[in-house]
Amino acid sequence: ELSLSNIGGQITDGSTVTLSWQAIDNQDELVKYEIYKTVDGTSTLLDIINDVSITSYNYTLSEDGASEITFKIIAYDYDGNASYDTVTYNIIPPVQFISFSVNKSTIQLGEKLAFSWSVNGTDDNTVYTIYKRESGSSGWQEYFQVIGEMSKIISVEGFIGEYEFKIEAGKEVEY
Repeated sequence: ELSLSNIGGQITDGSTVTLSWQAIDNQDELVKYEIYKTVDGTSTLLDIINDVSITSYNYTLSEDGASEITFKIIAYDYDGNASYDTVTYNIIPPVQFISFSVNKSTIQLGEKLAFSWSVNGTDDNTVYTIYKRESGSSGWQEYFQVIGEMSKIISVEGFIGEYEFKIEAGKEVEY
């Protein structure tokens, strides 16, 4: 008997899903696994795994325009018996930033900066993380996070020199 550990849900196109499963055969005669995907009614064999000690598989989604993907894992034993399980994900498009801006290029300590951005593919629960780094350095530091909003005004403290900013979407808020 084969059982997938994944529960499905939403997944962003372009991200990687790790399929994990357990397979039990009463006579310990498992011989292989087959992994399929079904998108828009078309099934495709992704891989055949002949080492039955392997019980996970990574897949990077590249399903342009598709709204749903179903994975099917089939376990076969030496007698040709098969057991399978499936998991379905709703594919959501990746976040696309249209713009990201800061209202000033030169400021004094204590002044306020207004950050604003526009995006496609988000909702009121999307987490935005703004990062900062001193110009010329390689390490980005988290500056602040907001949930579902498209702007933030923040008082500048502790900045000496020139800084750059970047934004990412989808990171989880850490409490």
